[in-house]
Amino acid sequence: MSIHFDEARKTLTLSTRSTAYQMQVFHGRLLHLYYGPRTEDVMDYLYLPVDYGFSPSLYELRRERNWSLDLLPQEYSGSNGGDFRLSSLDLFGENGALGSDLLYESHAVSAGKYRVEGMPSAFAGDGEAETLSVILRDEAAGVRVELLYGVFEERDVITRAVRVTNTGKNPVRIEKAASVCLDVPFGEWDLIRFHGRHAMEQQAERAALSHGIQTISSRRGISSHQMNPFTSSASAPPRRARGSVTASCLSTPAATGRTWNWTRPGPCGWWRASTRTPSPGPWSRAGPSIRRRCFCPLLPRA
Repeated sequence: MSIHFDEARKTLTLSTRSTAYQMQVFHGRLLHLYYGPRTEDVMDYLYLPVDYGFSPSLYELRRERNWSLDLLPQEYSGSNGGDFRLSSLDLFGENGALGSDLLYESHAVSAGKYRVEGMPSAFAGDGEAETLSVILRDEAAGVRVELLYGVFEERDVITRAVRVTNTGKNPVRIEKAASVCLDVPFGEWDLIRFHGRHAMEQQAERAALSHGIQTISSRRGISSHQMNPFTSSASAPPRRARGSVTASCLSTPAATGRTWNWTRPGPCGWWRASTRTPSPGPWSRAGPSIRRRCFCPLLPRA
């Protein structure tokens, strides 16, 4: 099987032919431990407890000074809960509360590849893929978040999608919902992206990731050769044949005829991929960390 759950260590590992993707449940939060060459190890040793300085602590660990959401690599981050990096989900409640606090509830593994109705999606033949569904919940907002992972073991591909459901009694407005969150903690990285024009598509552009937020985006409503919804982070120097590269591509729907029902429908007319590189923290051993967000935002219609 390409998806394995370690009950004792509370880890979920997705394995393809050459790679491993690992998460861990930690005090109710779902942490992202590792994405890289295939391994059978539990990679939580990469994040040892250290004094986190001026970052706020988890409430349940408030008497300790070695764990903070502002430093821990998260699988799908909330907002206004002590993590000052880019958020994955911003919710605005009827009571005026802005933010989200997502706690792990359950997970399930099924054969085949999940489907996203009405949107572009990869498809799998019989026995070609497995699906992992992870449920996170914000009890205060009455919101359920389902993280979906499609694992194509032989093709070395992992796909991701997110479903957000209002299970409460009151309306909730989505201010922002990311399709993917990927925290890459160590090293010095270059950002590679593709722009272009007619007859000159896929022109590669490479630049060092600096501190702060770097964004590529398009307001055309569809993917195009002007700005491709693809980014990769490379640790190898330019013109070097070997090195570590982490890549992602956002499948974006056309703006016409596509709506997402929440409390009100809202068409998606643009996409954005943002990467934030904060100043080195006590756990970023070999350089700054990276948090990548790719999303087609759910914007409520006025």
